[in-house]
Amino acid sequence: MTGESELYRRYRSALALPAGEDARASLAWSARYFSAHVAPWLPADRGAPIAEIGCGWGRYLAALAAAGYTRCEGVDVS
Repeated sequence: MTGESELYRRYRSALALPAGEDARASLAWSARYFSAHVAPWLPADRGAPIAEIGCGWGRYLAALAAAGYTRCEGVDVS
């Protein structure tokens, strides 16, 4: 296959931090979202292994680390 597929091009561009966007502000928003919608589903054991498939640039991995989770890994096709 020559060149990038359209699907991959769109996927990759959606994961990048847009030009001019403040990474700290984006991480802060992600942390609030994570606390409200993801954290209730997490194990109480902060040493439990957690894998995030499709982690993009890792904003939820950062939120997991900030919440004290120590065994988090992420993988992304991009």
